[in-house]
Amino acid sequence: MPSSLGVAFECYLLTLPPDYAQRLNVSIDSIVAQCLGAVRSAIGTLTSGDSTTITLEGFEELRFRITHVPEKSPDTPTANFGGVNPILYTQRESFKFTDLVLNCLGQLRPDLPNVLTIRLHSTTHEPEELPMVAIANIERSAKEGDEHFFQKKGFKNIADYEQQVQHLSAVVVLPHWIKTGDDLPRNLVWCNPAAIKPLHQAVVEYLGTM
Repeated sequence: MPSSLGVAFECYLLTLPPDYAQRLNVSIDSIVAQCLGAVRSAIGTLTSGDSTTITLEGFEELRFRITHVPEKSPDTPTANFGGVNPILYTQRESFKFTDLVLNCLGQLRPDLPNVLTIRLHSTTHEPEELPMVAIANIERSAKEGDEHFFQKKGFKNIADYEQQVQHLSAVVVLPHWIKTGDDLPRNLVWCNPAAIKPLHQAVVEYLGTM
């Protein structure tokens, strides 16, 4: 999502039927596809302050609005999405995840499974940024042979990082926003595919709901 665009769901019903959440869940793939299509169409076409709205198929009372944020700074990637409680996103939030993961590696015990737990206290950090951005950037830097990146983070070289990261079994991110429902995983759990001591699936499931 470009930082120049803000999105919102608007519901035009004051009272929702009891099965509304179930209907949304059944149609989630269609809803996501419609929203992604609208965002792609809006990129490069909306000017500052403009907005476009689509009605979601099967949910005429539910609208998806995309706005080109007028408060977008021309000098930084920071965007004010407006609203009653505006949130400033800098598009650099994932850097915090990168530092936390890399800084913990030298403290891990090689003879035991090791789990890094991160508690979010910020509305601008999303748990999904860990695997989608932070971990992806680290892995890309290693694959591209960027020795300088790892040396800046305190490692001798890429080989030193790869030797240490294999002792990290998983990372658990406890989000700022808590999902409701006892059967829903509240936390994001990223399991390290290169771990020497991977976690049992039962442990992974517990970490997701603890």
